[in-house]
Amino acid sequence: LLGALNGSFEVPAGEGARRIHLDYLRDAEAGALAEALSRKFALGLNDETRDLIIQQFEGNPYFISSVLRAAHDKGRQVASFGDFQKLYVDELLGGRIHQRFGRLLEEVVPSPVLRRGLLRVLHESASNAGGKAPVEALSKRLGVEPAEVVRVMKDLHAHELAGFYSTYVETTPGVVWRDYLKAVYRLHVAVEPRALVVADTLVEALKRAPQTMARHYRRESALKLG
Repeated sequence: LLGALNGSFEVPAGEGARRIHLDYLRDAEAGALAEALSRKFALGLNDETRDLIIQQFEGNPYFISSVLRAAHDKGRQVASFGDFQKLYVDELLGGRIHQRFGRLLEEVVPSPVLRRGLLRVLHESASNAGGKAPVEALSKRLGVEPAEVVRVMKDLHAHELAGFYSTYVETTPGVVWRDYLKAVYRLHVAVEPRALVVADTLVEALKRAPQTMARHYRRESALKLG
């Protein structure tokens, strides 16, 4: 359906259909989903860890479900920040989240060589201030015609992995996507040892957790005061 709406098939894009943009779940809705899955899978999820999952995944129901199902499949609890982040890194580097992003990138860029180049460009773009890169510069870096860059970036835009704005592209600022980009870049472009990448990714996720929750609680306090 996504391919049809974005003109990947012979039928005119969007003929007889209209797009409906679906936002991610609000905190209360995401919390209800996490609690329902925790009860179903007997995961021992507490309020603090539930809130971290919601904030780190920005209300994305796929990510929430993926990690909690992984906990069930592996017979693990999610009773602390550490429990969750270990599961998160597992899913990011080899589980459902990893497979989801991997399939999307393979679909958009079938060539392994070009895909590695794209990972490099997207990672460097995300690391730059503002996370933007001109289309012409991407064409030169990837060694392909501007029209092919436009095609790739339109597809990434459709999958909400990059923003395409005619003359420049911008890597989507989602936490999970950028964590994936950084880890996969280190593994498959910089060719760093997997154990080192796993350890560093886990340490970064654990360090970020209290900061994420502090921002969340400040927003909640500001809303109540307002």
